[in-house]
Amino acid sequence: WPVDVVIVEEEMEKRAAFDAATAALAASGTVSLELGLARVPMVVAYRAEAVVGWFALRILKIPSVVLVNLILDRPSVREYLQFRCTPEALAEGLTPLLQDTPERARALADLDELRERIGVDGEPPSRRAARAVLEILEALPA
Repeated sequence: WPVDVVIVEEEMEKRAAFDAATAALAASGTVSLELGLARVPMVVAYRAEAVVGWFALRILKIPSVVLVNLILDRPSVREYLQFRCTPEALAEGLTPLLQDTPERARALADLDELRERIGVDGEPPSRRAARAVLEILEALPA
């Protein structure tokens, strides 16, 4: 790697990393919601085993695997799943978020809306993210 990889374990370290970030490449999961609440524009990537990916995309029939998109009820954060998860596609999606572009401005406006919908109340982002995930899961049909 041309840069040092930093692994953070504590909430304060993670928060500092989010605060320092211009944009992020995130795995699908609660980290995308945490990044959203921290106003870090992102793209989400996830590549699962073929059977798992087929099941998730065909059987579950959810419009997105990105929690931010589910909460906003629209495709705000670009997601690259399975065969779409390539280095070229990720770079193409992430590059506009690293500069002062209309894509970055739109992403930040969407993340502001996310923060309003969830209600930023001083709770740690990880706790708010967990609560939002539970609400989404409870709303899914049985």
